[in-house]
Amino acid sequence: MRTEQIILALNIAREKSISKAAETMFISQPNASSMLKVLESELGYKLFDRTGGVIILTDEGKEFIEYARSIEHSLQGISQISKPIKHYAFHILSIKYDASKRAFAELCKKYHSDKYSIQLSYQIITKSEDAIRMVKNGHSDIAIGMCSKSLYEAAVRNAKVRNLEADYIGQTHLEITCNKDHPIIRGNKINYKILGEYTGIASASISVIENYLPQFLANQGADVGNTIAMEAGDLRLQLLKDINGYMLSIPVPAERKTAFGLKSVPLKDADLAIFAMYRKDSQNEELIREYVKECKRQVDK
Repeated sequence: MRTEQIILALNIAREKSISKAAETMFISQPNASSMLKVLESELGYKLFDRTGGVIILTDEGKEFIEYARSIEHSLQGISQISKPIKHYAFHILSIKYDASKRAFAELCKKYHSDKYSIQLSYQIITKSEDAIRMVKNGHSDIAIGMCSKSLYEAAVRNAKVRNLEADYIGQTHLEITCNKDHPIIRGNKINYKILGEYTGIASASISVIENYLPQFLANQGADVGNTIAMEAGDLRLQLLKDINGYMLSIPVPAERKTAFGLKSVPLKDADLAIFAMYRKDSQNEELIREYVKECKRQVDK
């Protein structure tokens, strides 16, 4: 059993893809498949089930990965012997978006050890202009923003004018959420004509949604009634039930909708682009690249 075989198995478990694991290790996909086959032959058991195009760990594979992680950690420690401690101060601004939070958590896991002297910070923003200004002035290393997909190219140009790079991370969409029995939604159709009779709730942490609410609904010929902007969270979901209102937001996790008895319908032509902005000359280029890559990975989950 070779070290690169162990690392390959770890990468396949992380990426849930042989081709992506191969790309991470800069080897070909056929070579990676062959290495995995040899490793499983040496072990005498399968590490992964590869049926239906989905790769999942077997029970034996889960136990193997636990030991493999310990080996990987030891290898990282060996590689740091006699190397100076790396000093980092890395500040992230982000819209309230689960993928960017998960990416930050992964960064924290990697850099929490005594091999690094690091100050990591993660701050929620509501306005893209504030984020651009803070990154441009060096008060933050990177900002994760959101805009209507149709406006993404304009956002890129706006960033470049300020000598910032813009890197596309992925996309999400807007949906309307309300009680399961709400008359606004029947089947998978939205009755825009009666929206004005109910209170709309928008996110106070994502200004693009707050601004998009009256604009989008007006384009559908709907009368916009009362609106409330508040922080995303369970209180907002509870308020949906208490006032029998509706919410325009990025997708709400299925388990939260089940817990509060809610349902959602995606809005047509309401896609949003998620992107990163950072200075070209940043001293933390290594961390920026790592964080952007992790954000993309989390969005693809």
